[in-house]
Amino acid sequence: MTIDPLRQRLSELQPFLSRNGFDFEKAAALADEGSARRYWRVQSAGGSAILCLDHPFQIESSDFVQIGRFLKKEGAAVPSIIDLDERGWLLLEDAGAESLDSLYRKDRQAGELAYTAAIDELARWHRLTAPIVVAGRFFDFDKLWWEMEFLFARLDRLSGRLQRDLRPSFELQMFLRSVCEHLGKSEPRVFTHRDFHARNIMIPDPSNPQRIVFIDFQDARMGLPWYDLSSLLYDPYSDLTMEQRRHWLDYYRSITDRRPGEDGNRYYLQALQRIFKALGSYLFLTFEKEKPFYVHSIEPALRRLEEIVLLGHFPDTVFLFVKDMRTLHLDALQDLAQRIASPA
Repeated sequence: MTIDPLRQRLSELQPFLSRNGFDFEKAAALADEGSARRYWRVQSAGGSAILCLDHPFQIESSDFVQIGRFLKKEGAAVPSIIDLDERGWLLLEDAGAESLDSLYRKDRQAGELAYTAAIDELARWHRLTAPIVVAGRFFDFDKLWWEMEFLFARLDRLSGRLQRDLRPSFELQMFLRSVCEHLGKSEPRVFTHRDFHARNIMIPDPSNPQRIVFIDFQDARMGLPWYDLSSLLYDPYSDLTMEQRRHWLDYYRSITDRRPGEDGNRYYLQALQRIFKALGSYLFLTFEKEKPFYVHSIEPALRRLEEIVLLGHFPDTVFLFVKDMRTLHLDALQDLAQRIASPA
């Protein structure tokens, strides 16, 4: 029987919770979503809160704490920090169990209101003057290209594991390098969330879908506004149609005074890089961290990439790679994920 080390430390943790009126006795663990942090929903007589255990942790150098305090001061839609401890214990305002993704699947009309509210809030973030912790890091060429090399490394490992060649051609690698070079020197650079997808946008009260809360913002950095927007609209977790993506792209442009065409093709270039980056993350989480449920995001990511390639008028070498991944290799990836989920 595996003993949860948290349960062993409960004698230390309970006083931290008790001073705020909470108890770990009826705590409910939350999905980790690929993070090293662990989360629980804890209860008190007055309601619920989110307990986060973050290690290693130093209060004064914690990106989550610094950025969260800055955003709260700016009136941004983020959870309040109720209490924290230098041992990496944080008690956060509970933003609810309903994400934009889950709300949209259940109630399209309410979901559309929430999408509009999320894009309104995103536009506000893009106008913020970033604090030092964010202003000093960028989606420059080095960062963008590192994300592509991370994908290439995952494909190389899987090629050996599956005994089939999943690696991108030299031509595709050089094209993606040129994309990263172009994006890395483009303007404007704005405050970007960095992980802006529909499961990181919470709806505290589904009866009021226009009130939204952004979570998981600790990796914010300076980048093109299209990084966040394409991350949301081409999110493999969601099932927006092409027409809806175009609608909200036009809406974002209208509220930020960006005219179609003035940014060239950078929206689709950024979308291409961003969803390739997501694909690398799904492969890593599924096959190296052995979290096989992430395999379900691989096919949607490939389908999003097919649309991006077509709308962005990108070279055939990009489309053929994506198409081959979906039609020739996806079954093998799913079979391997199944073996990880159910070892003999």
